[in-house]
Amino acid sequence: MKNFVLPIVVALSLSVGASNAPVKKMPLLLKTAETKTLSASTLKTDFSLTIIWVLKDTTEHKMGSFILKKPNMYRVELGEALFVNDGKTFSRYSPGLKQLVIQDGASLGDEFQPGEWLFKYSDRFEASGGITEKIDDTPCESFTLTPKTKDRFQKVEVSISTVDSLPKKIKTIDRNGNEAEYLLNKIKLNEKVSTKIFTIKPPKGTETIDLRE
Repeated sequence: MKNFVLPIVVALSLSVGASNAPVKKMPLLLKTAETKTLSASTLKTDFSLTIIWVLKDTTEHKMGSFILKKPNMYRVELGEALFVNDGKTFSRYSPGLKQLVIQDGASLGDEFQPGEWLFKYSDRFEASGGITEKIDDTPCESFTLTPKTKDRFQKVEVSISTVDSLPKKIKTIDRNGNEAEYLLNKIKLNEKVSTKIFTIKPPKGTETIDLRE
């Protein structure tokens, strides 16, 4: 489970194009990206994820996707693992263990809400940078975000496309120095999404562990 909550949330190769002086107000491009993603009724994207574990001195590479639907539904596929919240219940399917774990979604808070830790910036962070670079031939501006108060991350680096004002790459560094970098494919906003996808139907023989009270 730690692999998932480590963000996903998502090493930047930066070409210097601007100073790294602190920015008092959230940069307009970053604020626009935040507004577009958080205000969307639905959000869909595929991503590649690279995780660097400091203590284990290992690097993991995964492919995944997630779908968000307001107010609090989400479906995250990470390799063969699956994480789903239907707005009330959180379910995690681990194919390697042949196990489905179910628990009350409200008990998780925002720690497991992808939209909160991938796209919400202005309330939690101060920004610096505005460095220009190209990611997959997409022109971007990259910012370094430092938390205003105690946070699960010591630093977040976000690259925003200057073409559509949407995030292209997100790198998180947690308090232990572990890094998770997400390279996002085209983000699709406000598409119709059926609520049926926010359920898990595990294969026959799966062990179900229900942690709900």
